[in-house]
Amino acid sequence: MTHSRLEAIADIQQAEERQTFRLENFITAITRLKQSRLIFEQQLQRKERFDLVAHYRIAIFGSARTEKNSSEFQYISELTKALVQARKIGVVTGGGPGIMQAANEGLERARAARAKRGEETYADNVGILITLPFEESGNGITHITTKHENFSTRLQAFVSQIKAAYCAQGGLGTALEMLYLLQLKQVNHIENDFPILAHPMWEGFMEVLSKILYYDRLEQDQVPLISEEDFKTVTFTDDVDRIVATIAAHFDLWKKNIRSKVDIVYDPQQIDDFSLREIIDSVGAIPLSA
Repeated sequence: MTHSRLEAIADIQQAEERQTFRLENFITAITRLKQSRLIFEQQLQRKERFDLVAHYRIAIFGSARTEKNSSEFQYISELTKALVQARKIGVVTGGGPGIMQAANEGLERARAARAKRGEETYADNVGILITLPFEESGNGITHITTKHENFSTRLQAFVSQIKAAYCAQGGLGTALEMLYLLQLKQVNHIENDFPILAHPMWEGFMEVLSKILYYDRLEQDQVPLISEEDFKTVTFTDDVDRIVATIAAHFDLWKKNIRSKVDIVYDPQQIDDFSLREIIDSVGAIPLSA
């Protein structure tokens, strides 16, 4: 539940007098919400379409509890650095500590290595935060940071910006993110070739699910609740070279089949903001002729 929901419940429970809700006021609010939501969804669709052709980003999911001096932290930092060095790939995390910070730091290490070689250094470092009472701010490393009150909208924000995902060691939040991607792939709401990779830690978790939802049901002559194909949706590996090769190959297909078929253009006379110029550089936008 969000803070606003908890506060509303507390207000009702703690009120000394019985409260009155005028229906007509809520009808007006609902009508306005529907109108604004339609506009919001239209703008969101435009942004998602732009992100589809403009950026290749990978989500790195994992625990906020991972300690900075741990091997798990260092592994994710090295993995992200290798991914960003291999291709022009951006990284999206939850913007917090632990695995998220490791991934964001790995990208910055890759940028520093590129700068040292005199190469282009831009790479999206995105943090999508969630409002939590024990995690008030992000890790301070990301270039683009947004914050959500609800996990549901945050999950969709992840999906709208990424082309692939790696699920590192994590808890309930990471499990939620992985299962959400599995469901989207199951019902064809993301591409069939969308890479979902996960640390081998998650293999046992998926085996338990498959046993309960598929094999046990078959033994009991009951209809399975998932299909065998669903088991093949995730690739379990902690081999950095294999992960980098998988994502690099998928990036190359995206660049060939989508990015190369779209021109992103802009009017130089309309661009006078530094942040917009940085976006222009990041997506390879072309100036319109005078």
